[in-house]
Amino acid sequence: MIDHELTVGGRENASSVFSRGRYTVGAEIMAYSTDAIRRATEQCDSLAALVVMNGIGEGTGSGHFASVSDTVADDFAKKTKLNFVVTPSQALGGSILEPYNAVCGFNAQLTSYHLNVQVENEAIAGLLKSRVRVESPGFREINRLIAQLVSSVTLPARNGHDISNLGPNMVPFPRLHFAVPSLGPLIPAEQKDHESLALPSLITEVFSNTNQWVPTCFRSRICLPIAASLHLRGALSHVARGLDTHSMLPNAVHFSPKSITVTRSFQPPSIVGDLLAPTHSSASLLLNTTGFYHTWQRIAK
Repeated sequence: MIDHELTVGGRENASSVFSRGRYTVGAEIMAYSTDAIRRATEQCDSLAALVVMNGIGEGTGSGHFASVSDTVADDFAKKTKLNFVVTPSQALGGSILEPYNAVCGFNAQLTSYHLNVQVENEAIAGLLKSRVRVESPGFREINRLIAQLVSSVTLPARNGHDISNLGPNMVPFPRLHFAVPSLGPLIPAEQKDHESLALPSLITEVFSNTNQWVPTCFRSRICLPIAASLHLRGALSHVARGLDTHSMLPNAVHFSPKSITVTRSFQPPSIVGDLLAPTHSSASLLLNTTGFYHTWQRIAK
């Protein structure tokens, strides 16, 4: 799955310091990173979008990410750019410098991408414990769940559909582009023969506050939903016609012209490994909400 010819490495890491990843160690390999991005995009017949994934709490994921983001924004100005970013969490933090790195790398998220999808390791670990019944979730289980989300969100592009409208439909103003994701159903592998799946329960699950991958409360009067993108795939996509979307976001802000968009794919979800039970349908949600303000306020403190 990894093309080693496009893999870039250095002699040392950034030691969890933004300035090292941005100006010293990261700057030394910037030319190699730029060349790897160029060669990867040249292999595409028709480049639809760029997907960048990083953990903004570390030196490389914040400092070098900021340098790479500047290059991507300049060289691919007319292409859709999506960013899946792991934000720092209190319980699973690896360094006391994570909040500092995240704040320093925030500007790259703000100016270089059309849509930023935020996830938090602590919130995902909580879902694995409560929903999937993993007693001690590690980064292996967390990364596998994130991979399922990325696969669901980018499925339209792999099927030949245009995903350039994903950003404009969810972002009424250029800098309000921070989305909180959720995924369903989260069924343990050992319960695959004991769970029934219906469209109303699936939609309720992904819109639930307890299923958000970053702690928010978008149904309160403080955290208001701006827009959402609901991705349905599998057998239940056939019965999703005429879906009432107005009741899903009851407190949506008034300045968003199209609060929610629904995309459907009849291709069933693929489950890799034995973490989740295979299902005939799944749903993923990207929710743009004012609650991201409280997330970054907590990090800044």
